[in-house]
Amino acid sequence: MVAQKMRLSEVADIITGITNSDVNGPFQYFYYQPNSFSESGTVVELSKISRNEPVSERQLIRIGDVLVKRLNPNFPLFISELLGESVISTNLYVIRAKSGTAPEYLAFLFEQSSVLIQIAQFSGANSVIKAISVNKLKDVMIPVLPFEQQELVGKWWNLVKRRKQLMASY
Repeated sequence: MVAQKMRLSEVADIITGITNSDVNGPFQYFYYQPNSFSESGTVVELSKISRNEPVSERQLIRIGDVLVKRLNPNFPLFISELLGESVISTNLYVIRAKSGTAPEYLAFLFEQSSVLIQIAQFSGANSVIKAISVNKLKDVMIPVLPFEQQELVGKWWNLVKRRKQLMASY
């Protein structure tokens, strides 16, 4: 497997979240926050928000998106199913794979030490709370494999996650 080093922004779009404006508007969304998911990749709890105006299509979470925390981003959430129209808080980022990139592979990378070390360096290695900006996240260098190999790694990562979830349920 020969990997080419590329910036995250070359293989994925990074999308910021929206604020919860506490309005009783006609547009309702499920609202992902940092405490909405566990390290095992399980959605724990979703709240709902209402807005007077619809959010842009780009900001709606899609199946295949990867969610990463803005503060202490040490594990991702891969979106494999949705309950309905969903958005993220400003404390999360959506990593959306561009064409030719396997989304599960991106999720896998966000658990690897080579990526986590870069994030720690960009966000202040000595900081207790590590926060990464969109611009710094765009500059994270990742190993990019050929697409077929990305798919294999992504499927393997997904199986390992499912196994951990099953083991945790017993």
